[in-house]
Amino acid sequence: MRLNPDYKEAYLNLGLVYQSVNNFQKAIDAIEKALTIDPDYPKALVSMKALYQSIGDNARAAYYESKLKSLGIDPESTNR
Repeated sequence: MRLNPDYKEAYLNLGLVYQSVNNFQKAIDAIEKALTIDPDYPKALVSMKALYQSIGDNARAAYYESKLKSLGIDPESTNR
């Protein structure tokens, strides 16, 4: 990421690693960075939806689901 700070995939992957070790705040921060680079990045949006669902924040999960739907993407069929 130091070589290419706009590499959204790296931030998403970092967030997924943090999520896998239950470091949810760092996961959110990393995936939000990916979304700062590309606000319509489907994989990051799906990941945020799933992350917020996993921690019981259904309101934020619903926000990301709505965002996906507004882009014409079925939130249930998109692979992370």
